[in-house]
Amino acid sequence: MTRFSAAGRLRDAVLLLRRFPVFSILAAYALSIAGLCMVARPFGSVPRALCHWDCFWYERIAAKGYDLHPILDGLEAGFADWAFFPAYPLLLRLVSYMTGMSGHESGMLISVVLLPVLALVSLSYVRRQGYVADHAAYWTILFMVFPTAIWYRFPYTETLYGVLLVGCAYAARVGYIGVACTLAAGLCATRPTGLVCVVAIGLYRMFSAWEPGGGRSVRQVGVRFLEGAAIIAIGAIGLAAFILYLDRLTGDGLAFSHIQYAWRRTAHLPTTWLWYGMTHKGLWVVTVLDLLAFSVISYGFYIGWYLESTILLLTFGLAASGSLFSIHRYIFANPFCLMLILTVIDRSSPIIRYTALILGLCIDYILLRNWFYGYDLLT
Repeated sequence: MTRFSAAGRLRDAVLLLRRFPVFSILAAYALSIAGLCMVARPFGSVPRALCHWDCFWYERIAAKGYDLHPILDGLEAGFADWAFFPAYPLLLRLVSYMTGMSGHESGMLISVVLLPVLALVSLSYVRRQGYVADHAAYWTILFMVFPTAIWYRFPYTETLYGVLLVGCAYAARVGYIGVACTLAAGLCATRPTGLVCVVAIGLYRMFSAWEPGGGRSVRQVGVRFLEGAAIIAIGAIGLAAFILYLDRLTGDGLAFSHIQYAWRRTAHLPTTWLWYGMTHKGLWVVTVLDLLAFSVISYGFYIGWYLESTILLLTFGLAASGSLFSIHRYIFANPFCLMLILTVIDRSSPIIRYTALILGLCIDYILLRNWFYGYDLLT
């Protein structure tokens, strides 16, 4: 009797997980966090192992604010933290203040909380696009463990930027203009590429009246035009506020752009940088990754994801105008790029789907180990 009742409860639990895949998604995510803790154990605490490179700049801004002038001595002489936009350091400071955690711990907490949010919002987005019918749990789990999603686990801007980007695009598509405007302002205050994304989303809203099923009257066209203009204008406030702040602090409102020279980023056409990479043997790996990123964008246009592919293309162009490095990070770690890749995998046979999941976990483990050892991962 007891055995039958236990089997019945287990069967009910399985049915519940199938009916509400969010439970299985969160359970798998909890296992991935436990696995992360085990991998990071030899390197000290998990927050300390995750924090490398730009992480220290974000924590520095959160703790002390922005520099008045470039650093004058040491290994970082000539650098300044103006290159890093304020939204993430502000969130880091807020979480640290509210929880009493250190900067390392606060950064990890932000990533841990925002990653499943980003995955579920992305799932809702692709469902609205007409993709992903039967494999919601699989798709979302793969989204969180896919190798290019490794940036979402670091205390970087990727998770915050992704949530703001997908949320803004989704809100603009369904007509929640107030939400879209708010998220657009945050997006522009998170990264330099935020503004071009907001412009693309705003223009999409303006011209969406001519889509099949969209409103076609003069009044409806005018309303859509004003809504798109509002998204762009209010979104630009996030960037404008940072420019005004830097102007008052340093006397140079565009210091975030000018300081890029300290990182050896100089303005050239993207084609110039790509040709430079192809003609220098030491840059072949980076150049191939950048060209692969461009091929994903082309595929997005081919299947009709025009808004998402335009955002990726503008991001690619802006990132490639300063350097070959970080282009693949800006593209492959963009949630729209990850959505395009996963929709292809999701349509494959079960063998391919679960092989991709296993390979993703293995590559993810290797990349995490390399990161814990302090390797740059071509950032």
